[in-house]
This record gives sequence, C-alpha cells and structure tokens, in this order.
Amino acid sequence: MAELNHFRKYAIAQGEEGDPLEILRDQALVVCLGFDTSRYRFVEIGALTSGDHDAFIRKARTASSIRHPSIASVIDYGKEEGSCYYVCDFVDGEVFCEYADRVKSIAPETAILWLLQLAQGCAALEVAGLQPDVSSARLRMTGDCNASPLIVDHGINGPVKKRDLGRELADLLESLTNYQDPGEKPVYPPEVENLSATLRGIGNAEEAVDVLESTGFDCDDPGFSPGQRPRLVLEKQLYRTIRPEHVLPERYTAIQRAGEVTPYECIVEDSGTSEMLRVLILPPERVIPERMLDIFESTGCVPLINTVAFWKHEDFRLLAERIEPGFTLAEWLDAVPRCEASDIAVILRLLEGMFEEVAAATFNPRLHPADIYFVFPEELQNGENILSEDLPISNWPEFHFMVRAHRTIRSLTDITHGDVPGGADEVFAAAERGEWVPTKLIVSWYLSLWRRGLVHQAGELVATLRESSGVAEPDDESRLLQSESFPDENQITLSPIAEAMGIMGDDGLNDPEEVSNPIARQIWLGDEPDGQEIGEECDESEQLLNPAEKGLRVIFYILGAVAVAVSISHCSGNAFWL
Repeated sequence: MAELNHFRKYAIAQGEEGDPLEILRDQALVVCLGFDTSRYRFVEIGALTSGDHDAFIRKARTASSIRHPSIASVIDYGKEEGSCYYVCDFVDGEVFCEYADRVKSIAPETAILWLLQLAQGCAALEVAGLQPDVSSARLRMTGDCNASPLIVDHGINGPVKKRDLGRELADLLESLTNYQDPGEKPVYPPEVENLSATLRGIGNAEEAVDVLESTGFDCDDPGFSPGQRPRLVLEKQLYRTIRPEHVLPERYTAIQRAGEVTPYECIVEDSGTSEMLRVLILPPERVIPERMLDIFESTGCVPLINTVAFWKHEDFRLLAERIEPGFTLAEWLDAVPRCEASDIAVILRLLEGMFEEVAAATFNPRLHPADIYFVFPEELQNGENILSEDLPISNWPEFHFMVRAHRTIRSLTDITHGDVPGGADEVFAAAERGEWVPTKLIVSWYLSLWRRGLVHQAGELVATLRESSGVAEPDDESRLLQSESFPDENQITLSPIAEAMGIMGDDGLNDPEEVSNPIARQIWLGDEPDGQEIGEECDESEQLLNPAEKGLRVIFYILGAVAVAVSISHCSGNAFWL
C-alpha cells in the first residue's frame, strides 16, 4: 500500500514508522485508514492484494448502491495502478466478536437490539447478492451509554461460501449475555437460551429478523453501563500512551480527565485566569494535515468559539477552548428523540441565522451536532438541567447558538447522525398533523442540505414545519423577504420536500437512477461535488435558486442565443435557411 500514500482525493494515514496505518489485513485484502480531503471525513480504504479483480469491482459496485443504518456506506471503488480498491465510511468501534468475548452480562434487550440491527443489515445485503461477515462488524458509540453495530465487511472480497447466520447470531447472543468468566460454564437468562435455540434453526437473514422482532423486548436504545463501552479504533491506534491530561502546560490543572465516551478531550482550569477550559487532542500531521483542521486562535466572528491556546507534543496537536454555559446540539438530539414541529422550526431558524453569520465571515460553519452549542446566560448555573426537565422551547431561558471554528475527532469520525430509519412521507405526514417528528431525522436532513449548498431547500423544510405546526407568522418585513424567496405560496407544501427525501422510503432505493429525484439522490447517496460547501467562492444568487428556477434560466439563455443568431443571419442576407 506504500504507493497509495496519496491518490485521487484520499490520503492514507501513516503510522509512527511512516507505514500505512492498517485497520485489517488478511490473505487477499488490506484495509487502511484514510482521509477524504473533499468530504473532510475519515474513511476506510480496502485494496485487493490477490483474487478476481472483475468480481471485486462488481461486488463493490453493488455494495455502493446500498444505504442502510446498519451498514457502513461504500462511497467509492475502482482500479488504481493494477490494484482494485473500495472506500467506505470509517467506523471507529470495536470488532463485534472481540467485544462479545471481552464484555459480559449485557442486558438481553440490548443484545437483542444489536443482533436485530445486524440481521436487518444482512438482509439488505443478501437481497443484493452479497454475503457479509457478521463477526467482523464493529460496535461503535452512538451516545453516552448507547451503541450500535455496523457491518464493515460487505462480502465484496472472497468467493461465495455457505454461511450459517442463525448459528453466528446465537453464539454472539450467548457470549454477550453470559454471566460467567472465561473457562467457566456459561450462564445466561432462560429467555436467551430459548431464543438461541430458535436462532440456530434459521438459515437466512429475513427469518432472523422476524424471530428477533417477535421477542417482545423493548428495544428503544436500552443502553449499558459505562464499563461496557466498546473500544475505539483511533484510540487504540493513536493514543496508546498519550491522553490530553498527560501533556498539559504547567498553568493548567485537570478538573475532569478524558472519559470513556470522549477520550480525546478533558476539562482543565487555567491557574492564571481561573477560567475553565476544554482541552482537545487532535490527530497528528501524519494522519490529517494541519491546514485541514481550520485552527484559528482569533476569528473575530461572534458565533464562533475561539481557540484560547494551541500547542504541540511530539507529533500530536492540542488546543484549549472556552467552555460556554450550555450543551451541544448532539446532546439535545440524544435527550429529545421526539419533538414538536414548532420547537424544531424554532431551532432550525436560529441555526440558519448562525450559519449565515458564520458564512459571511468567510469561515465554513461546522455542521456536526457535536460542534454546535446551545449557549445560555452565564448567570444560569445549571443550563444542562434544561435537558432533563423536558421543557418546551418556548419555556426555555433566552439562548443562542455558537459553533467551533475547527474540526474535532468526533466530527471526523461520527456517522450516526443521518442514519435514522424512517420514510420522509411518514415523517412529514406527522408534521402536517402537528404531531411529533423524529428530531434526529429532521435536524440531520437540515444540516445535510446546508452542507451541500441547498440553502433554498433548507428554507422550505423550515417553512413546512412552521406551517404544519401553526407557528405564529413572522412580521411584515420578514414576510416580505419570505415572499421574495418563495414566489408561489402554494409552492411550500408537503410534497416537494417529501419527494426530495423520498428515497429514504422502502421503495426509494429500487427506483432507477435516471428517474430518482436528484436532490434526494444527492442527499442520500452522499454525492458531494467539489465546491458546494458553505463559504466557498460561488455565485450566491445561483446557490439560492431552486432546480425549477435554474431550469427556466437555462431555457431563457437558449432562446436568447437562438434569437441573436437569427438576427445576425437575417442582417447578413444569409437567412435563406429560415
């Protein structure tokens, strides 16, 4: 893989000795950690070292068309200098079978939820003719005390072989729920024994899904204890001997050490100013170039959280930032899985104002929920208690949004936001009736629209929520601006947004590419053409045009060109062809 240190838009992360940072290697495949320089995300790059190149590319093409919450998305594939490769989202988690061997006494409902997610992912791949390896799936954190597995071996590599999925799932279930230490006779709840016996008689993923769904367990993120957290790939590869609190300057005193959930940051006190700061450890230069992290000590933009200090230790980089009184958007999404449409409309409107202000300062706003903060007045000592009080937004004290200027490891690795199951029609039908809407789903779609420069569609999403929930109308000036953005009042309805997002539905992925909604495909399939991020130099008026307006403009350009050609030909006497 030495020749793939940098190819196309991907950079291969390097180990301490300068070799490619390998995540997995077997007889026919090597998988390395990479960095997508256009999407600013970690990726996994698998290169075939021996085997059938044509079959490898064919399976990679099939895998790239599948989008499922339990499957790591394949975003690219091809041939490079005689070698075949595929690129998928990086999953910063622990190999599932290794986790099952290491951790015991997982609650049955949690284990069943994980196995159900795996079975659903396997079913999606089996329909496409692929056979994934369940045991190599990775378990990664999705919250402070929740995790979910992702399939990273899509069955792209290796010949088709006979599998016994039911037996594999049963073994994992028994291993996860076993009370005893290694070497002792396994002991697990009676219901687990019955379910395990049923699973062992199952031959395909669809049957496994039916059996696991029929258990009757409440599988809504049951959670687990802090000691049962899966280990992270990056933490294991990069931070074996270093923690943020190990390399603090003398003036800093660690108040809260780097935790299990966030091992890349800690809370400190500055002895010189008595100020509380958050210290974050960032990937070294051999993993991500410093220019890619957007580190600014002073930005001059009010909504941006400024860096107080920045220093290096060996080849690691650390920075300190002020702690704002409040909590992150990611924490709110985890605490409020369901929310009224009117409350989400208020949140999205405030986010829009913050994004516009940040973009005007020539900085690309960070669009990850972990980097966006609800900020409350400093005199409000316990702003985080608002999450536990379950108050509607209208009863909150005054707040505003702030966002980081720099990227963090979590924003570079977290792929949970946006992986929310559910169809757009169902979601927006609920919003139209003024009922709850899945908070993560709406917010992740909104951030995706902004990330891809589809600002007009983001505005339509907010307008739909406001209209369906009966939110008070804006004042005359705001209404005038809104009428200029949306010429036809009937344009803002349920249908355009639902159709744009409709690829999330059960039948959406079966539509041919040429008839699928282009906005939906761009959002769901992860198409991110270069130059579409917020803050890049582009014609702002073109960015705000919706697809219909752009189409009309193209037609007018063509008609104008024809008219000019006719006039010139007529005046020159060469218009006989008319």
